[in-house]
Amino acid sequence: MGPILAIFLVISLNLAPDHAQSVTLDSYVVEGLGIYTDATRFLLTKTGDGTWLLHDAQGEPWFVVAVEGPTLSLTNTAGAGDQVDIGAAFGLTADEWWASDVIQPPGASPMLLSHRSDGLDVTLDGLLAAEVRW
Repeated sequence: MGPILAIFLVISLNLAPDHAQSVTLDSYVVEGLGIYTDATRFLLTKTGDGTWLLHDAQGEPWFVVAVEGPTLSLTNTAGAGDQVDIGAAFGLTADEWWASDVIQPPGASPMLLSHRSDGLDVTLDGLLAAEVRW
Protein backbone atom coordinates (compact mmCIF):
# COMPACT_ATOMS: atom_id res chain seq x y z
CA MET A 1 0.00 0.00 0.00
CA GLY A 2 1.37 3.38 -0.97
CA PRO A 3 1.43 6.49 1.21
CA ILE A 4 -1.13 8.44 -0.81
CA LEU A 5 -3.59 5.54 -0.59
CA ALA A 6 -3.08 5.49 3.20
CA ILE A 7 -3.82 9.23 3.35
CA PHE A 8 -7.01 8.72 1.32
CA LEU A 9 -8.20 5.90 3.53
CA VAL A 10 -7.98 8.27 6.51
CA ILE A 11 -9.75 11.05 4.60
CA SER A 12 -12.47 8.81 3.17
CA LEU A 13 -13.35 6.92 6.32
CA ASN A 14 -13.33 10.00 8.54
CA LEU A 15 -15.66 11.84 6.16
CA ALA A 16 -17.97 8.96 5.21
CA PRO A 17 -21.42 9.43 6.73
CA ASP A 18 -22.51 6.93 9.39
CA HIS A 19 -25.13 5.44 7.06
CA ALA A 20 -22.60 4.68 4.30
CA GLN A 21 -22.21 0.94 3.71
CA SER A 22 -19.46 1.25 1.10
CA VAL A 23 -16.85 3.68 -0.15
CA THR A 24 -15.17 3.59 -3.55
CA LEU A 25 -11.85 5.23 -4.35
CA ASP A 26 -11.30 5.69 -8.07
CA SER A 27 -7.64 6.45 -8.70
CA TYR A 28 -6.40 8.13 -11.84
CA VAL A 29 -2.69 8.43 -12.52
CA VAL A 30 -1.63 12.02 -13.16
CA GLU A 31 1.84 12.37 -14.64
CA GLY A 32 2.94 9.18 -12.90
CA LEU A 33 1.33 10.05 -9.55
CA GLY A 34 -1.91 8.85 -8.05
CA ILE A 35 -3.27 7.21 -4.95
CA TYR A 36 -2.00 3.95 -6.40
CA THR A 37 0.48 3.16 -9.17
CA ASP A 38 -2.18 2.17 -11.69
CA ALA A 39 -5.54 3.72 -12.49
CA THR A 40 -7.90 1.50 -10.56
CA ARG A 41 -10.89 1.32 -8.19
CA PHE A 42 -10.73 0.31 -4.56
CA LEU A 43 -13.84 -0.76 -2.70
CA LEU A 44 -14.34 -0.58 1.05
CA THR A 45 -17.35 -2.30 2.59
CA LYS A 46 -18.51 -1.72 6.15
CA THR A 47 -18.38 -4.71 8.46
CA GLY A 48 -20.61 -5.30 11.46
CA ASP A 49 -17.95 -4.33 14.01
CA GLY A 50 -17.28 -0.78 12.77
CA THR A 51 -14.31 -1.68 10.60
CA TRP A 52 -14.11 -1.66 6.81
CA LEU A 53 -12.98 -4.40 4.45
CA LEU A 54 -10.65 -3.00 1.79
CA HIS A 55 -10.65 -4.96 -1.44
CA ASP A 56 -7.62 -4.89 -3.73
CA ALA A 57 -7.72 -3.81 -7.38
CA GLN A 58 -8.90 -7.30 -8.38
CA GLY A 59 -11.79 -7.21 -5.87
CA GLU A 60 -10.21 -9.63 -3.39
CA PRO A 61 -10.16 -8.91 0.37
CA TRP A 62 -6.89 -7.14 1.18
CA PHE A 63 -7.06 -5.44 4.60
CA VAL A 64 -9.47 -4.84 7.43
CA VAL A 65 -9.28 -1.11 8.02
CA ALA A 66 -10.25 1.11 10.94
CA VAL A 67 -9.72 4.84 11.34
CA GLU A 68 -9.84 6.94 14.46
CA GLY A 69 -8.96 10.51 13.58
CA PRO A 70 -5.51 10.42 11.95
CA THR A 71 -4.78 6.86 13.10
CA LEU A 72 -5.06 4.13 10.48
CA SER A 73 -5.28 0.52 11.67
CA LEU A 74 -4.70 -2.23 9.11
CA THR A 75 -4.99 -5.98 9.50
CA ASN A 76 -4.12 -8.17 6.52
CA THR A 77 -5.97 -11.35 5.59
CA ALA A 78 -3.39 -13.43 7.51
CA GLY A 79 -4.21 -11.51 10.72
CA ALA A 80 -1.05 -9.40 10.99
CA GLY A 81 -1.80 -5.80 11.89
CA ASP A 82 -0.30 -2.37 12.20
CA GLN A 83 -1.41 1.02 13.44
CA VAL A 84 0.02 4.32 12.15
CA ASP A 85 -0.73 7.97 12.87
CA ILE A 86 -0.84 9.08 9.22
CA GLY A 87 -0.81 12.78 10.10
CA ALA A 88 2.38 12.45 12.14
CA ALA A 89 3.98 10.12 9.58
CA PHE A 90 3.52 12.68 6.78
CA GLY A 91 4.05 15.87 8.75
CA LEU A 92 0.44 17.01 8.52
CA THR A 93 -1.02 19.34 11.13
CA ALA A 94 -2.59 17.93 14.27
CA ASP A 95 -5.97 19.45 13.37
CA GLU A 96 -8.63 17.54 11.47
CA TRP A 97 -6.58 17.83 8.27
CA TRP A 98 -8.76 15.23 6.52
CA ALA A 99 -11.69 17.70 6.51
CA SER A 100 -9.80 20.59 4.90
CA ASP A 101 -9.87 21.70 1.27
CA VAL A 102 -6.09 21.39 0.78
CA ILE A 103 -3.76 18.69 2.05
CA GLN A 104 -0.07 19.19 1.45
CA PRO A 105 2.53 16.91 3.00
CA PRO A 106 5.89 18.71 3.23
CA GLY A 107 7.76 18.57 -0.08
CA ALA A 108 4.75 17.33 -2.07
CA SER A 109 2.25 18.98 -4.39
CA PRO A 110 -0.97 20.04 -2.70
CA MET A 111 -4.00 17.79 -3.03
CA LEU A 112 -7.12 19.89 -3.53
CA LEU A 113 -10.34 18.38 -2.20
CA SER A 114 -13.73 19.33 -3.61
CA HIS A 115 -16.31 18.18 -1.08
CA ARG A 116 -19.58 16.83 -2.51
CA SER A 117 -22.71 15.44 -0.91
CA ASP A 118 -21.80 11.93 -2.13
CA GLY A 119 -18.03 12.09 -1.61
CA LEU A 120 -15.16 14.20 -2.82
CA ASP A 121 -12.98 14.84 -5.85
CA VAL A 122 -9.22 15.15 -5.57
CA THR A 123 -7.15 17.36 -7.86
CA LEU A 124 -3.38 17.06 -8.10
CA ASP A 125 -1.37 19.50 -10.20
CA GLY A 126 -4.59 20.82 -11.75
CA LEU A 127 -5.83 17.40 -12.92
CA LEU A 128 -8.47 15.07 -11.43
CA ALA A 129 -6.46 12.42 -9.56
CA ALA A 130 -9.17 10.58 -7.63
CA GLU A 131 -12.86 10.39 -6.84
CA VAL A 132 -14.17 9.14 -3.53
CA ARG A 133 -17.83 8.17 -3.32
CA TRP A 134 -20.02 6.77 -0.59
